Amino acid sequence: MYYLMENNAKNIPSFTLSSPNPSGKGRVRWINGKQLRHPPKTPLKFKLNTKKGPLMPDFFDVDMPILSSRLLGGFVRAGVENIFSYPVELQNPSTGEVHKDYRAVNIVGVMRVAELDGLENEDGNEVRYVSDVDNLKINPERCAGQLCFRLYENLSSIIVHESVVAQIQVDECIALQFRAVS
Repeated sequence: MYYLMENNAKNIPSFTLSSPNPSGKGRVRWINGKQLRHPPKTPLKFKLNTKKGPLMPDFFDVDMPILSSRLLGGFVRAGVENIFSYPVELQNPSTGEVHKDYRAVNIVGVMRVAELDGLENEDGNEVRYVSDVDNLKINPERCAGQLCFRLYENLSSIIVHESVVAQIQVDECIALQFRAVS
């Protein structure tokens, strides 16, 4: 079984990022599923938006995904080898506190596995990409046993195998959910 990893902070008083991309560029660089040509200068520094706090989520779902060390540890324990991580500092501008137990991650690998058969857009053309993942379903046979990858049909979506989810103490994580998609 495969799951979509999501930040579910909508109803949880958790911090968000006020500076989601420190370089001001690089969206494709981080979500295209390819290895970075030039590793970023670290630590990557971000400011927290404290309006929604005070909880620190384990997953900041931004252009450059940021995971807590606790969450990243689950991926490591499960044997995921296609995630490259970089040190991050998250600063609370209200208190000056800096959180250093987070990593920006680059997930290398993209798979075309969404079930789009028979779907058409408004013009009657076959759908190749999905922007709305609320009803996303994937074909697990096309996943070839991969543990973690980006979805070709929606590059911002991170798909995770059940063996990875089993290594993550989801109930201890803040603002994190895994939604079944297969």
